[in-house]
Amino acid sequence: MTASLSSRMRRNLADTRARWKNRRFARLAPPIGREWLLFLGVGVIATAVAACALDVASVSWASGLPEPIRSLARRTTDFGMSGWELYPAAVAILVMLAGDWTRVAKLARLAWAEVAALAVFLFVGAGGAGIAVNILKSLFGRGRPWVFDTVGGFSFDPFELDAAYQSFPSGHATTCGAVAMFGAIVFPRWRWAIVVVAGLLASTRVIVGAHYPSDVVAGFLFGAVFTFFLARTFAGSGYAVVFSDNGCIVARTGAIRRLFRQKGGWQSAWRGLAAALRPT
Repeated sequence: MTASLSSRMRRNLADTRARWKNRRFARLAPPIGREWLLFLGVGVIATAVAACALDVASVSWASGLPEPIRSLARRTTDFGMSGWELYPAAVAILVMLAGDWTRVAKLARLAWAEVAALAVFLFVGAGGAGIAVNILKSLFGRGRPWVFDTVGGFSFDPFELDAAYQSFPSGHATTCGAVAMFGAIVFPRWRWAIVVVAGLLASTRVIVGAHYPSDVVAGFLFGAVFTFFLARTFAGSGYAVVFSDNGCIVARTGAIRRLFRQKGGWQSAWRGLAAALRPT
C-alpha cells in the first residue's frame, strides 16, 4: 500500500512538472501596462494619505464604534488569516498527488488537474505573500495601535520581533489582497464583489485595534501585487493560468467548464475523485 501510494505520488509529481513545462500554453509575458503603474502609484499615495490623515484618528474612532459593529469585526477578522486558504489548498494538492488518475475518465481527470493547479497557485500566492509580509513587519517594526498611548502612532523599531511592533504592513490585509487578486483572475465576473468583500474584511483590522489604516492599505496592495506577479510567472508556463490574446491573465478552467456543462457533470467529477482515491 505504501509503495503504491509512493509510486502514485511520484507519477503525479512527474505529470505536474510536465504540465509546467508544456510549451503548448506558454506565451511570452506582455509588458506591464500603464494601468498597473497607475495602480501602484495610487496605492502608494493612498497609503501615505491614510498614514497622514487617518492613522492617529483611527485609534479613538475604532474604540468609539458601537459594540455590535466591534463585535462583528472581532467575529469576522480572523477570516483574513492565511490558514483559511492554505489548509484547503494543501489538502487539495495532497489529494491530487495521492490519486491514481489512470482510473479516471479523461475529461474528469483533466478537470481535477486544473483544480490542483489552481490550488498550487493559491497556496504559493497566499503563502508566499504571507512569508514576505512577515519579513517586512520585522524590518519596519512599527508599533501597533494598542501601544499608541506609550509610543504614539509612528514608532518604528526595525528588526523587533515583539508582536506589538509588527504593525506595518497588515498580514491579514495582505492575505485579503492576495485572495482578492486570485479571485479576480479565477472568477472575473465576480471580481469587484470579491475585491469589495476582501477589502471590508481587511478593514476589520482597524476596528479591532490591531492595525492602522495605512497598515491595511499597504498590506492589501502588497498581497494583490505579489499575486499578480506570481500569476504572470505561472502564465508564462501556462500552468493554472494563461495569457489571453489581449494580454490579460485568465484561469485555465476549460476542462472544468466542459465537464460541468455536461448532464451529470458534478456526479462524474465526484465519481472520478472517488475512483482515483480508492485503495488498490
